[in-house]
Formats: sequence, structure tokens, C-alpha cells
Amino acid sequence: MRNKGFFWFLTVLLTAICVYQLSFTWVASNTEEKANKEAQQRLEALKEEAAKNNGVAYLPNNTSVDFNQPDAEEIAKSAFINQILKEKADKKVYPILGSTFKDVKTRSLAFGLDLVGGMSVTLEISIPELVKSFARNERDIHFKKPYEAALAKYAKNGGDFISLFMEENKKINGDFQIVRLLSIEEISTLSINSTNEEVVNFLREKVASSMSGVEQIMERRINQFGVAQPNIQRDATKNRLYIELPGVQDETTVAERLQSTANLQFFETYQLNEVGAFWQQATVLSKQAKIEVADTAEVQNLESLTAENSNSNKGLGELVQTAGGYAIGYVKPEDKSKVDELLRREDVIAVFPED
Repeated sequence: MRNKGFFWFLTVLLTAICVYQLSFTWVASNTEEKANKEAQQRLEALKEEAAKNNGVAYLPNNTSVDFNQPDAEEIAKSAFINQILKEKADKKVYPILGSTFKDVKTRSLAFGLDLVGGMSVTLEISIPELVKSFARNERDIHFKKPYEAALAKYAKNGGDFISLFMEENKKINGDFQIVRLLSIEEISTLSINSTNEEVVNFLREKVASSMSGVEQIMERRINQFGVAQPNIQRDATKNRLYIELPGVQDETTVAERLQSTANLQFFETYQLNEVGAFWQQATVLSKQAKIEVADTAEVQNLESLTAENSNSNKGLGELVQTAGGYAIGYVKPEDKSKVDELLRREDVIAVFPED
């Protein structure tokens, strides 16, 4: 009898643990289902908006979508789902435990691509391009000849490009020191007297660190979506990363984010007092129906426009909250796409100075 009671206790305990663990999956699925319904509603509203602009509209990720294309609705809905779930990432969706969607998704069952779909991505680091990036002058005949010879063999048979490059260098340049062909001004581990062996060690360390760096970058970019439980595997022999993203809906946006490169950009900025008057004109104009601006003279007369559409969609004045200081204001995440749409209007753009 004691054994029977123990087994009953164990069964109840295991059942409770299973229900507890499965509850996270249920809450995550329920949240995603609600996001799907909300995305459908936003999609219908976007389609109505696009109908006024020859079927073209802008998605929350600032990309345009043409509803005249067959796959436009699927792309738009996926973008909305990702946006909604991203907004819910830090919101409590499990009232009993007070867990956020991010926590719930992390603790829910991880379904593979064969069960929930998604996307699989393979990234490969180009070793030839990495070697070329350290060249002092890639047109130098001493670098170009062994590099192209090694590249031809690598493209045909694969293998270790660094070893192939060193072999071709010895055949073509003899005992010529590779370090003389490299730009080493900012490389502390190499000097003008470094041997070819030291150069090889440096290049191999760069390959290994590049793999780790790319893996970390991919993890950070994937975490931005907040909807997938990624599986990242590294293949050091082929310099590849294999990434599985179960449940990803907006594959186009994810692919663009993963493939994008970081760029440093500079923008000309203005003091608030330089554009304040133009901003006031833009807020008035944004409340009106879209008009075509023929010349600058019409822009100067914005105060004379009537407020016939004062009860229609919100303008920039209502959507952009005053920030003070050097900033014009800030926008709530749910209003960003609308503000972007207003700022893209040709008549609004024409208000601001071109220089």
C-alpha cells in the first residue's frame, strides 16, 4: 500500500510539473494567436490606405509593399505579427506568474522547423576576402599573382585558402616575406620583420575571432525579433554558421537584417530655432488632405488653409510629443509608421528647406 501511495504521489507531481511547463507553451501560443488576429485587422486597414495610393503602402519596418503583387498580403501580415510580438516582448502576458512574453517564449517548448515552419540560414565567412582585406595594395604583382592562383585552386577544389596562398607565394615569390604585402600599421602582433609563419598564425586567429564575432552579431540581430528560439551551430572546418529560426513569419525582413552590413552615416542637422517655423507649417499641413504643392509660394500661405478635416486622422501635432531641448519631439512605437507616412508626403517635404 505504501508503494501504491508513493506512485500516486509521484504521478500527481509529474503531472503538475508537466502542466506547469506546458502552460508557458499555451500562453505563448495564445499570445501569438491574438497577435495574428490583430495583424489581420492592421492588414485590412493598410489595404484600405494603400487603395488610395495605387496599392502601395509602408510597413512598420519602413519597407514599401505593393498590394498589386500576389504575395504582398502575406509579407505585410508577417511584418505586423513581428511588430506586435516585439512590442509585447517586455509586457506581462502570464498574469499568474507575472512573466513577460520574452520569458514565456523562452520557457515554452521549442518546436523545430518541421513542426512550425520558419527559415534556415547558412552563413559562410569568405577567407579569400578576409586575406585581401589586409593587403597593403591588392594590385601589387607580388600579392596579386599568388592570391589569384590560390583563389583559382580554392574555387575548384576547396581546401584551406591560407595554406594555398602561402604555397603559391613560395612558388611565385620564393622566400619573399608576406608581411611586406600587408597593411600592419594598426596590427600590434605583427612587425616588418615578422615571419611567414607568424603571418599565418595571425590570419588563422583572425578567422577564428571573425567566426565568434559574426555569431555574436547574429545572436543580437535575431534577439531583436523576439519571436524565435534560434539554434545556431558553428562549423569551424567550413567557416560556416547554420541558423534555424522556427516560427519566423516575416522571412524577407529577417533575411535583410541578417545580411545587412553596419554603415557609419553622417547627417546634416539643424538647430530647433532654424526649422521650428517650418515644423509648425508641416503640422498644419499634415492635418489636411494630401495636396500637390506647385511652388514655394503656396507653402508660405499654409495658415490660410481651412480646417475642414480637423476631425479626420491625427496630424504631426498630435502624434509627435514635445521633447524640449534640441529635439523636436518623440513618437510612440505604435504611431511611428503613421508619422513616417506623413513625413514622406511630397507636400510636407516641400515645406522644409532643401539646403
